[in-house]
Amino acid sequence: MYCMTSEFFRSKDGREYFWQWDTNQTLAVLRPELTEVHYASPDGTALVTKTYEQDGQLLSDVPNILLQQSGWLTVWFCDDDKTIQSQKITIAARQKPASYVYTETEVLTWESLDERITALENPKGEENLKAQL
Repeated sequence: MYCMTSEFFRSKDGREYFWQWDTNQTLAVLRPELTEVHYASPDGTALVTKTYEQDGQLLSDVPNILLQQSGWLTVWFCDDDKTIQSQKITIAARQKPASYVYTETEVLTWESLDERITALENPKGEENLKAQL
């Protein structure tokens, strides 16, 4: 079993692994130079999140969709230029709870980045981007 023990991160709530069907999970990122966290689920679905600060902690939200399959969640910690560390975290299998409701976690996609760049290239781009956010 791969667990959340690293000099780069820990689970915000202190647990050692995720359960399948968990939602709204957060990693505490322990290195201030890490600006992005890249995730890949057991089926290869890959998503990127930006780190953010809250209550003095640097955090990264684990996209809910990546916890729908058991296996290993692969995580890459990156600064602005390169990957610094990778880690596998176990997603332990369990039955889907009857009360499970999928809610999307905001992540960066190529499409959303392209929209932001296009908005910034427009003469009123900064205003347009602020309106989108």
